Amino acid sequence: VQPASRRRGLARALIAQVAQWGRKLGCRELASDAAIDNLASQRMHERLGFAETERVVFFKKALG
Repeated sequence: VQPASRRRGLARALIAQVAQWGRKLGCRELASDAAIDNLASQRMHERLGFAETERVVFFKKALG
């Protein structure tokens, strides 16, 4: 979300719609992720009712 459009409830409205859609499909939970250094996104997730479950480090190795 562009900075000028933040703090207007857009994320809350989107998550509410996704949650409603998921419940209709029989889903029991919703998952999301945020980069480990994106503290603003982590705070937003917490405010929207998400609970942190774990932290991971991803690795890759080029084979070329």
